[in-house]
Amino acid sequence: MTLLPLAVTMGEPAGIGGELSLKAWLAARPVDRPFFVLDDAARLASLARDLRLDVPVREISEPAEAGQYFATALPVLPVRLRTPATPGRPDPVNAPATLEAIERAASLALAGDVAGMVTNPIQKKTLQDAGFRHPGHTEFLAELASRTAGRPVEVAMMLACPGLRVVPVTIHLALAEAVRTLETAA
Repeated sequence: MTLLPLAVTMGEPAGIGGELSLKAWLAARPVDRPFFVLDDAARLASLARDLRLDVPVREISEPAEAGQYFATALPVLPVRLRTPATPGRPDPVNAPATLEAIERAASLALAGDVAGMVTNPIQKKTLQDAGFRHPGHTEFLAELASRTAGRPVEVAMMLACPGLRVVPVTIHLALAEAVRTLETAA
């Protein structure tokens, strides 16, 4: 039985997401569940060379191909950058690619074409400078899920590790403000 792959978003192209994806592929083989990255394949191949990581990159045209290539190369479903990314220098010109990766991964997950999605870190200010109106991933994913469902959908961000799962009840707030906003349920 072939398991559905995970879809991994590019995150901020000038950030750590590409490196995380490359190193995750190195650490994941052999693996029971393959993944693919929605990213610019040329950027990832260049980044692998710059970081001296032996990670071959293979463009795929659909998620189902990820399992076929995962053992020998990092599968990449192409999302083209508008301008080359410079590590450490986010550029709002590439914000559409970052958002496209998130939207496509969410669409694939909501359609049942992937087992789930993993989001690499985004640079919220860069996205907001390009017109993004959400505080972060969670709210954006809520909008995408609601649009697909045709009704409001409740979402929550979960942080998980073996033996522990935590859902924050406040996000994007200073600690002092977060404490003031908490209520106990009766």
